[in-house]
Amino acid sequence: MHTAEAFAHKRLEDLLVVLVLLVSSRAALVNFADAFQLGVFALALAFWLLRGGGISPVVIAFLLLSLLWLGLHALIDGAIVVRTWAGHFLRLLTAAFVIGAVSRPLERLSRWVVMLAALSLGLYAAGLVLPGLPEALYRLAPEPLRFVGGTQVGETLTGSWRRASWLVYTVAPDRAGQNHGFMWEPAAFGMVLALALWARLLAGRIGLDPGNIVLLAAMASTFSTTTWIGAMVSVAFILWRHGGGWRLLLLPTIPAAVLACLTADFLLPKIIKEIQSGYAPYMRWSLSRMASFHLDIADLVQRPLLGRGLVISGDETARLPSNNGLSDYLARYGLVMSLASASLLVTSLRRAFGADVTALAGFLAVLLIFAWAEKYWELPLFQLWLFAGFSGARPHHAALRAPGQAHGARGY
Repeated sequence: MHTAEAFAHKRLEDLLVVLVLLVSSRAALVNFADAFQLGVFALALAFWLLRGGGISPVVIAFLLLSLLWLGLHALIDGAIVVRTWAGHFLRLLTAAFVIGAVSRPLERLSRWVVMLAALSLGLYAAGLVLPGLPEALYRLAPEPLRFVGGTQVGETLTGSWRRASWLVYTVAPDRAGQNHGFMWEPAAFGMVLALALWARLLAGRIGLDPGNIVLLAAMASTFSTTTWIGAMVSVAFILWRHGGGWRLLLLPTIPAAVLACLTADFLLPKIIKEIQSGYAPYMRWSLSRMASFHLDIADLVQRPLLGRGLVISGDETARLPSNNGLSDYLARYGLVMSLASASLLVTSLRRAFGADVTALAGFLAVLLIFAWAEKYWELPLFQLWLFAGFSGARPHHAALRAPGQAHGARGY
């Protein structure tokens, strides 16, 4: 391959990864979400064909299992929603084509998230120094780039705040004290930062190098309960695996973390309130995550193997959608598809990184922490992780090295 052609292919690979990030942001071009997803899928397919990419039999088997699962629901429930089916497979196939055509996709993803995190920190800090800046940027954004989110209940829009996506950064003048990054809300940005951080950790970047520091600083700037808990678990893993004098940092770190949990309103007090809230009829239009968990598990008990499926029934429209990503996924996909997805993810991680049990446990713990708050397991961004170990390319890391051996490794 000529140098110019190779360079063009590398830029296309970067473009595809960035587009996967943006189409998963639920903020960039959110008012044109379907067209955007279709466009990214078409580009991924075209590049996959151009590169002569392949798809692992394991990925094909998972796609066929998904088709069988949807087919069974169609037979049982007597309902097929073409748009829902199409969206489901467009997201899966987008991830499959990117994995099949892009070299070291998770490394590229991590590198781009670090750059976007650094950009977000600069813009977030500017908004704190110049309080009128977020409002000005919001007003400058064209109307199609603005959105509020929330849920319409009669004449009232609940759970909404003004946002405008400048593609690489989401401006939120009503919540300028929290860094949204390029995502739809701070906790979602924290989730992406955590995925990028763990892509580095699993690849052997165990330490507080500049990339990890940027990601952790951006996580702190979200002031999100979920993100801070995820960051604490990640830092604990770094300190545990790094070895040597780094473990001395545990002495000031643990008391500081405990103090933060006890005093910060968005940490322990919020968690206790969430646990105590449970479910009550008055939450019909404002489900907490614990209330969502209760209702979702009740649904799962009704249909444990296949779940309730992707098609929303009349009964489900009687309440708000679940706000708990973990229980919502279990209730909709059932135990069969949930276990299949979990098995695929663990196998993918072992193949892509050679991760040991401790590293896998740490990463999965962080995934579950964010899943409690965010519905992200169906985003193309996360589905890259499901398929990353089956790309046919060389692993992101031969094995997670013992403490002290990985510090000089080339990072990203």
